[in-house]
Amino acid sequence: MSDAAPVLRFGAPGPKWHDSADLNAPEDTYRLAGIGLSPGYRLRHALIYLYAAFCTIGLLAFVSFFQAYLLNVHLALPAGVQGRTVSALNFANELLALGLVAPLGALADKIG
Repeated sequence: MSDAAPVLRFGAPGPKWHDSADLNAPEDTYRLAGIGLSPGYRLRHALIYLYAAFCTIGLLAFVSFFQAYLLNVHLALPAGVQGRTVSALNFANELLALGLVAPLGALADKIG
C-alpha cells in the first residue's frame, strides 16, 4: 500500500478536511471551483446550469441589439412610432410574465 494521495478525476469528491462534527455528511458531495455542491447534485448539473445561463445572457443581449435592426429594416417603422411600439411590447411582456408566475410556480411545486 502506498501513502500517496489518490488521483481524483475532475468533479470527483475531494479530500475531506472537515472536523468530527461533519463525519455524518454524505459522501457524494461534489465541488466546482472550490464551491461544494449540495448533496444529490452532480458536477454535470452545475455545468449544465452554467451553460444555460451563459446562453440565456447571450440571447437576451442579442435580442436587445437586434431590435433596432428589426424595427428599421424589416418592419420599416418610422422613428416616431418605434418608441411606442417598443414600450407596448415591453408592457405586454411584463403583463404576461406577471400573469404566468403564479400558475407556473404552483405547477412547479406540484410536479416537483
